Amino acid sequence: MRSSNSASSEDFAAAQPIASQPVIDLRGMGAVVAERRRALGLSQTALGLKAELSRMPVYRLEAGRDVALSSLLAMLAVLEIGLTLAPLQQGPLRAADLVRAFAHLHIDDQFDVDQDDTP
Repeated sequence: MRSSNSASSEDFAAAQPIASQPVIDLRGMGAVVAERRRALGLSQTALGLKAELSRMPVYRLEAGRDVALSSLLAMLAVLEIGLTLAPLQQGPLRAADLVRAFAHLHIDDQFDVDQDDTP
């Protein structure tokens, strides 16, 4: 018999996403946790107690600050939020993406990138 705290892969596959977009940073994760906590009618202190933590990790995460992975997982378990890790989907490469990626590089005025250097 399965305990009520364990979930199968079918349970997760059938679950609806809580966030409309993938969460890729602490600020986004904190927003999801705060929204779910409020929806369940829990204070930060109550969530901390249920997760066997103090209020501080809850406050820190909701503020977009770093917390221990074990603290994050404890909060997610109380909030009944599953964590799925997946590669970020890459779309087609755009010129603007290249400009942003290489913005830290500077071309010296002494080099003419349009001029052919061959003799």
